[in-house]
Amino acid sequence: MTTIVEAIRNLLLSNKWYKVKVRNQEWYETIGVKMCFEIDVDDLNIYFPHMDLYMAKARSEYLMKTHEDGIGEVIETLKQNIYTRQAVISGFDWWWYDHLWCVWGIQFLVRENKLHSLIYLRSSNLWRALPYDLHALLSVRKIILRELKLSKLSLGSVYYFAGSAHVAVEDWSKFLWHFGVKESEVEIHEDLGR
Repeated sequence: MTTIVEAIRNLLLSNKWYKVKVRNQEWYETIGVKMCFEIDVDDLNIYFPHMDLYMAKARSEYLMKTHEDGIGEVIETLKQNIYTRQAVISGFDWWWYDHLWCVWGIQFLVRENKLHSLIYLRSSNLWRALPYDLHALLSVRKIILRELKLSKLSLGSVYYFAGSAHVAVEDWSKFLWHFGVKESEVEIHEDLGR
């Protein structure tokens, strides 16, 4: 079993990172991100102690309220065929504060009596947004598991796919320290369009 800490550490050490400038802010960014890990919503604050739990719960509740029909459809789809590949919540076209929500879709698959979650993102701030996105996903996953009422079914892995993952320059040192990585261990390329 891979923890989220191991997955992010591996991402830092194995991916090529770029220093880029987007909307007048500098970021460290990597592209084509794929991670797989196991985590429970109740453990998120252990891995991300900087997460505001009140904000995380508010964001999760907002997701569940705005996508209540989609969550219900996922539950019904899985009840009709537990092995379906069509248990998907998509169309995250609403805005959160001042920008478009980064999540494109969430898929739920049952294999080997485990409910796996696949999250697809256009972009992900690994330090400031990931804990909140995961809180929402994992909260929905627990509801789905509970509503399926299958005694042998348990929570499986989270598969995380992002076109771009980034960390603001001002958060970079904290981010590296938190995941036990030295800056000298990370492959960074300057790509500021200069």
